[in-house]
Amino acid sequence: MGRRADDAELIQFVQDTLGQRVPNSTTDVTRYKHVVAKKLGVALAFDHDVKNSKYPLIAKSKTSFLPYLKIAWLDPKLPDPLPFGLRFGMSVEEISRAMGDPAGEIGSMSSRRPYWQPVLDPARDILFRAESKQFLIKIDQALELTRRWESGPRVGLLVEWLAYRHLLDSAAFPEHGALVDAVSKRAERGSKLVKAALPRGLWDIHLKDLPGLRHFAYEWMHNIDGKYIRDDLVSVFGSREGSHGHAEPVLDDDDWPAVDRATPVLDRRFSEWRPADRD
Repeated sequence: MGRRADDAELIQFVQDTLGQRVPNSTTDVTRYKHVVAKKLGVALAFDHDVKNSKYPLIAKSKTSFLPYLKIAWLDPKLPDPLPFGLRFGMSVEEISRAMGDPAGEIGSMSSRRPYWQPVLDPARDILFRAESKQFLIKIDQALELTRRWESGPRVGLLVEWLAYRHLLDSAAFPEHGALVDAVSKRAERGSKLVKAALPRGLWDIHLKDLPGLRHFAYEWMHNIDGKYIRDDLVSVFGSREGSHGHAEPVLDDDDWPAVDRATPVLDRRFSEWRPADRD
């Protein structure tokens, strides 16, 4: 897990054990490529864009990248026993007895379910994941709030407001602490921080680890459970047709007057986390 698709041992394992071939490239259009060995109870997923700084993008051409083995799903045909005393078909209560308290919950805010996630290899951020109906091994990765090619005024404005309300995790910007501080004090724009520190997009781990904040932000950015950043910004700036025919806010600049206009709406949306008061 976590090996590159050009790793000789991985190539040999997939060929000799699974009788298949490792995909040698992926693109932003295709993203995942799968290797499925149903008779052996394993399905592998390869992807180049792992949201973890230990797994950088490796370009092969203008549009293709070298993928990593990111996820292995396990099913009851697996010939080997599961770790941690687990077995297929266990109830949530049985998993709890075997593994203790869950690491957290996943799913929408209205439908949550527990998961367990012990670390198998801390150096490479490899996890074992147990849920009520599936077991898998995966690279630990962040949730994507904005895509790496998104760098327009909407992203800049969001990052400005997050810095201004002290909701960015300064530890996530070890090389850009002074710039984060400057944005929080309205001395710089969010777009400058995006360009300097977020070449692969804004991730949930760039936000402070406050209870529920990162999950809420992910749902808000992805139009889940009736909340959506686009709708909130449209309510402030008005709507127009975007380049792909979808409605978008009339927002052409991430300057501080624009942030000030949006701040009351964003403050209400994130009121649970009590943004810092500013004049």
